[in-house]
Amino acid sequence: RANTNPGTNYTILVPAGTYTLTIPGTDEDENATGDLDIRASLTLQGAGMEATILQAGTLKGEGIDRVMDLRDDSTLAVQVEQLTIQHGEIKDNQSGGGILAQGSSSTLTLPQVKFKDNVGEGYSSGGGLASTVNTQVIDCLFIGNETGGEGGAVYHSTTSISFVRTTLMNNSAQYGGGFAN
Repeated sequence: RANTNPGTNYTILVPAGTYTLTIPGTDEDENATGDLDIRASLTLQGAGMEATILQAGTLKGEGIDRVMDLRDDSTLAVQVEQLTIQHGEIKDNQSGGGILAQGSSSTLTLPQVKFKDNVGEGYSSGGGLASTVNTQVIDCLFIGNETGGEGGAVYHSTTSISFVRTTLMNNSAQYGGGFAN
């Protein structure tokens, strides 16, 4: 509904629980398969990092796609908060195993989000998060994310990014296990 009414700022409350993406398919941007596509300004609010889990598979390395895709040419303001993003998986030469955020005039705010066990195969970037939007990362945890390219936890380019009280641990990549810019 939010994607079809982009002028309205929605708040989507996601109750405690584990939500697994189950419709296989990648590189599709209308929420028909794979990841959750965000094309409108919104707040996606979970019940807490340990309580609400969005995952692209039940095990690390077995995800059907990345978990979330924010990609739009217009100016979006997206906030994802109080949840875990895990088991996202991208193929060689792709970006953002957990979340991919593209669009230089948009903003992404991430308060209290755990990025756990997201994977980028081959020479990919941003095992947990890949962003080309203005990004604020607040009270987050990046753990166990990996990629064969750049930014095991986070890959960021072109705009600004800030980290406040955020931990990056046990992430791996060929270049920048924790962060690459």
